[in-house]
Amino acid sequence: MRPKLVWVRSGHIKSIGLPFDFEPLREGETGPQIAKRAYEAGAFIGIVHPSWYGLTHDDARELPFAHAVEIYNHGSAVEVDRGHDWPFLDVLLNEGKRMSGYAVDDAHELTHDWLGGWVMVQAQENDPDALLDSLKAGRSTLQHGSRDPRHRHRRRKGHRALLTSLISLQGRGSRSKREMGDDLETAAFDLYPFENSWFRVTVIDEEGRRAWSNPYWLD
Repeated sequence: MRPKLVWVRSGHIKSIGLPFDFEPLREGETGPQIAKRAYEAGAFIGIVHPSWYGLTHDDARELPFAHAVEIYNHGSAVEVDRGHDWPFLDVLLNEGKRMSGYAVDDAHELTHDWLGGWVMVQAQENDPDALLDSLKAGRSTLQHGSRDPRHRHRRRKGHRALLTSLISLQGRGSRSKREMGDDLETAAFDLYPFENSWFRVTVIDEEGRRAWSNPYWLD
């Protein structure tokens, strides 16, 4: 894995799978331009932690070839509470962009900011080319497993507060479905609200840990 590309004007762009002979930043080259070269060289291109540095959707639209948005950054979440970016990606999905998400630790201190975000990739073989192809295609699920204090879904039963699990679908605009319950493990949904749209799945356990699917399109 080669280092991420730096987009000086607005933030960072992640590139995974660059060839070793990839030419470094050329004089006068912008972030989107070098990212486009990386994309054309076969790399996975990701828009990195947009909420952390205030990236706008107009900035993201300068990267129409990007494969994904970093929807969870554990370091940004635990340090400055700016680690969650599904809403940022949802706006781009609503515009018709076919992108996926990914989750990371982005650990710098190796104390409180690691073992909190990761990607589970579906691939036929555990080799770089297969993993890279799956990342580009969004064949993955995303998770964060932090045990830091977080908001939890609760309901009252008598004098005892029960921690509640959640399985939900999110789609274009306000389209959504959900199932909540104690020790919830499975749920079944009618997908008619998501026709001619997209949807993704969120699972939250009783300890507040989350797992997400990448978007699906019913067409």
